[in-house]
Amino acid sequence: MAGSDAQAELQALMERKMADKETSDSKEANGSLEPLRGWPDLSHGSESGESCHPHSPSRRAFGAEKQRGRRIDNMALQPDRPTWSKQIEFTLAGIGNAVGLGNVWRFPYLCYRSGGGAFLVPYLFMLVVLGIPLLYMELIVGQYLRKGPVHVLEKVCPLLKGVGMATVAISFIMCTYYNVIITWALYYLFSSFQSPLPWQGCNNTWNQPNCTDHVTNSSYSTTASQQFFNHKVLERTPGLEQAGTLRWELFLLLLLSWIIVYLCIFKGVKSTGKVVYFTAIFPYVILFALLINNVQLPGAIKGIKFFIVPVWDKLLSLEVWINAAAQIFNSIGIGFGGLMTMSSYNSFNNNVLK
Repeated sequence: MAGSDAQAELQALMERKMADKETSDSKEANGSLEPLRGWPDLSHGSESGESCHPHSPSRRAFGAEKQRGRRIDNMALQPDRPTWSKQIEFTLAGIGNAVGLGNVWRFPYLCYRSGGGAFLVPYLFMLVVLGIPLLYMELIVGQYLRKGPVHVLEKVCPLLKGVGMATVAISFIMCTYYNVIITWALYYLFSSFQSPLPWQGCNNTWNQPNCTDHVTNSSYSTTASQQFFNHKVLERTPGLEQAGTLRWELFLLLLLSWIIVYLCIFKGVKSTGKVVYFTAIFPYVILFALLINNVQLPGAIKGIKFFIVPVWDKLLSLEVWINAAAQIFNSIGIGFGGLMTMSSYNSFNNNVLK
């Protein structure tokens, strides 16, 4: 009887060991390894703080690393997020987002009032220490999380969700007044088919007695082109107390500009990627044509020298450095959420630095 009881106890012990082994194998397959109950976790060291294997990762760390790998794979696979058809489309979209009125209008004005060529010193300095790092950060964060600026900044830091909403609000305001400028451009485009040009002389119904067809130093007279814009295009009133009437021509052209914007983006990156071939390259063609035309104007050489000759004393002014820092945001397009959104349509493994 004693021998039979000992044999039964031994058989039960072997069955428990086999059950423990099967449980351990199943947990290892699921990636949730935990130390056996009653056994010391040698990977974390003993109670004295000494580790038997200080250089080997713990089972729990291995499971966490495996889980993190699954999350990265899930981010890389998001089937509902479209991507750019070609990498050049993303590049051109980023260039088109950066090259705008901030470069064409604001940069020459700041360069003129901030010391001419001397302004390039603080501008390039801010570009290296501020512009390029922020540009790279926006691109990689947008590409990694593959979401819009609101959700991206919320993931980076929940406190920054309001910053993401602010970028969307800023983009909405910019789209609003940029379309107004496009409306004016369309008005000038259609008016340019007339001969002679309506802003070329003072013999028009909208011209005032102080109109002149050439620039003067007199504060009383105004040029024909300025009066065309004020009294013909805008039909400006003497003050805010007079609202004026609705300009139906501008209203219809504004509607046309919004329709053009819609046709450019209604299919997402698929349509935007095709439009940027024109919108990103054509401005450079226009700027090059204006350069050729303007250097041939009377007194152009004197104007260019006055513009680029550095005034080094301006560098001692704090305002010049602040203008350079502010201009970086307008020149590159950082801080507006546009680049972050565009990079979110990249493939997860895209080499955005290149």
